[in-house]
Amino acid sequence: MDIALLFVIIWLPVAFLRQTVCIDPRLLPWLKKLLHPHGEAVRALLSFTLIYLILPVLALINLWRNTGEVTTALYNIVMSVGVLAVLLLFILAYINYLPETTSFMIKLSGITLTILLTLLGIVGWIGTPTYIATYQPALQDRQTLRFIPNGAGGYAASEAPFRFETDLGERLDSGSENVYWNQAVDFEFPFFGKTYSQIYVTPSGILSLEAPQYHPNLQNDYGHFPGIFPLLIDLEPTDGGGGVYVRKDPDRLVVTWNHMRADQRPDWIFTFQAILYADGRIDFAYNGLPETLVFDHNQIPSANPWLRGLTPGLDAPVGQTDNLTSGAIVGPNGLVQDFHNDFRRYLGRFLNPLAAVALGGSLVILIGLPFLFYSTLIQPLEVLLVGIRKMDKGDLGAQLVIKYRDEIGFLTRAFNEIGAQLNILVNEMEAQVNERTRELASANDALQLRLEEVENLKEELQEQAIHDPLTGLFNRRYLNECLEGIFSAAKRNQQPVGMILFDIDHFKKINDVAGHQAGDRVLQALGNLFNNSIRKEDLAFRIGGEEFLIIMPGSSLEDTGQRAEEICQRAEALTDILPVVSYHVTLSAGVAAYPIHGTDYNTLYQSIDHALYQAKQTGRNRVVVFSDAIV
Repeated sequence: MDIALLFVIIWLPVAFLRQTVCIDPRLLPWLKKLLHPHGEAVRALLSFTLIYLILPVLALINLWRNTGEVTTALYNIVMSVGVLAVLLLFILAYINYLPETTSFMIKLSGITLTILLTLLGIVGWIGTPTYIATYQPALQDRQTLRFIPNGAGGYAASEAPFRFETDLGERLDSGSENVYWNQAVDFEFPFFGKTYSQIYVTPSGILSLEAPQYHPNLQNDYGHFPGIFPLLIDLEPTDGGGGVYVRKDPDRLVVTWNHMRADQRPDWIFTFQAILYADGRIDFAYNGLPETLVFDHNQIPSANPWLRGLTPGLDAPVGQTDNLTSGAIVGPNGLVQDFHNDFRRYLGRFLNPLAAVALGGSLVILIGLPFLFYSTLIQPLEVLLVGIRKMDKGDLGAQLVIKYRDEIGFLTRAFNEIGAQLNILVNEMEAQVNERTRELASANDALQLRLEEVENLKEELQEQAIHDPLTGLFNRRYLNECLEGIFSAAKRNQQPVGMILFDIDHFKKINDVAGHQAGDRVLQALGNLFNNSIRKEDLAFRIGGEEFLIIMPGSSLEDTGQRAEEICQRAEALTDILPVVSYHVTLSAGVAAYPIHGTDYNTLYQSIDHALYQAKQTGRNRVVVFSDAIV
């Protein structure tokens, strides 16, 4: 991954270099373009290329650190200074490239801030080792910690009388070849309410109860797997009996890390053991810890004593404590004593004042430097900037006061001369521009009016496309567009769909006796009746000359039939509205429902059509439910 990162970072200066060549329009070889850059943009890109060449060097040092050719301390120094240098150089190059006017106070403040941060960094590097040497983790030799399961789904932790098993059992030889090995040991053990049949032993002071653990992933996986941590630290066997030992008795499992050497600190020798009892109890015993543990802050967490405790392997955060020997309670989420976090907090008490100095110094630089240079530098520049802003707003006749006869005064005088010349040119063109603006505004108003007319016509045509022009109901075209959505929603929500098919009784006779205009009035009245008789979620369609369809999503078969009866009864009152008709207007209706009578529209339509036919055959002016129509 470090090699891949190196190649990715190398691509940054390569990309800037390629852009530097491509943006130069001159017909020259690429090498001459780089040696003789032309134009502000080309020079800025070339500067970015040179700045980002520092990043591959940092990535290469990172690669050498992982292979052991560069110490972590040197790596941290180079990375701190290198990244700070890249940021400073990038900001300076970017500010210089910006086309707008930028006060050089930004550059001066940036350089001063960088120097301040560098000095504070040096102070930190000099003072930190002495302060770190005074830190001692809360580890006690010749001590036994006991964890007893409680009724709350966790454990009660306490200090027990010291006891160390001298019969270590068999040595696990796998650790001599690979510091990340996992050795599975068969042992039934209850842990946080769950029983595990295998315990995975590692040389780093970890017992994993669910699956083997790859030690380099601990910074990400720690807390997310069921684990027992007598003392997590990178260890390797020593000569003369050093190694990991396991002794399995019928009622307990004894795992001992005997005379193990710290991987990053060969002068540290550790001896401790974990005893797992079949009833769920756990003992940690320490019988050989280094007298002095000076943490190496340049290493990964597991290079020093990292943590001890129990984790059940949940997504919830693991509890933390400063001391497991004072009657701590391990909750269902587990509990660990994190020496790494404790060390970082201890180190923070030394570095926090430096951070406060950095913040305070930054404020002093940002506020103090402008104040010191206000009258001799900032004020003349502000006068010049005010004139530029006035010119930008169109006030070309502004004349600025020249305060000092220096470089800024020369620029102010040149600005006054240029502004006066531009003012003359602009005044001559202003009349022509105003006239042209009025013409364009008039044309734009006419175009906007035309667009509004087109939009209104579009909406009107869209409404006409889906509605029957006589009744105002939806037409068959809109029916075809709605069917898929209606039945998909019904299947997804597992809801019924009621359907009613109406037909006007003896409608041909109405047209023949009263005329087609009367027939149209009947159709219009029925359209209004249907719209006023359905719910907002129902849909009414005119699908033929005198045939109407109502679809009722979410309506049961019984409710649909009742609604059909109500509509037929209201239809008989339409003769009062249409006195030209000498007899009652009646409707025949067929009723069916999804999914009782069909799972798609075609099947349901056949059902309601059959029911409507039955209503016609049995005397008209009635409602027939499909189940009633089956002979």
